[in-house]
Amino acid sequence: MSNAKANWKQRPQRQTGEMEIVSTPAEGGRDVALGAGIADTQANGPDWTKVSQLDSNSLEGRWQLEKWSLVREVWRSHVRMVTFYTSADGGKLSMAEAIKRASAELGEEATEEDIKRLASQSVDDISWYSLDRIFRSDPDYAQLIWEDIKEQALADFKSGHYAAELFERTDWQKDVWQRAHFVAVFEGMLEEYKPRGAIELSMVEMVAVQYFLWRHWTMEHLQRAKTKPRSLKTKVLLCLTSGRT
Repeated sequence: MSNAKANWKQRPQRQTGEMEIVSTPAEGGRDVALGAGIADTQANGPDWTKVSQLDSNSLEGRWQLEKWSLVREVWRSHVRMVTFYTSADGGKLSMAEAIKRASAELGEEATEEDIKRLASQSVDDISWYSLDRIFRSDPDYAQLIWEDIKEQALADFKSGHYAAELFERTDWQKDVWQRAHFVAVFEGMLEEYKPRGAIELSMVEMVAVQYFLWRHWTMEHLQRAKTKPRSLKTKVLLCLTSGRT
């Protein structure tokens, strides 16, 4: 378990700073309620003066650089929820009621329930809407969750599991033996090449992917070359059973 996850599973006390209103130019000047940790500058990008005074690798430095990208994503999830509440499945609320419900700040008890649910989920199952709900009640805590998600994503990238998922696009392709093969080959390439950073690591990743693509299509070619051609009758039956014409 990462240190970040250990930190956000034990939620700290909320700091001062209530909900503020910030105008978002991208949405035609609409007002959107965001946490104090987000709405501390004008909605036109990071405060570069403040960033230059911080260590770029520090938690606060990284947050200053990327938080506006996150604001756009949580805002999109907010708009989707407003749209949902105005639909038949969402109760056919009026626009004003839908905005009020989607913008409501969670109470302490509801926030704790959301946090417990997130803590039991895999990081790749956490949605923007879930993160948005936490942002509105405790932006500092949501920041810890986001940092942990990125930490887990980086670990997947460095270990080869992120690239291995390229070959597992459906459930029947999710094979333990195949995943072990990819990761073992990837780790062997890392050991020999010893990449110095993300760019060289991604180059090794591409070599590993190309190697497995070569293996896949070589096996497909050999299998088809050694398989007896299907008769016309068999082809017609296959088309009929699959619903094709």
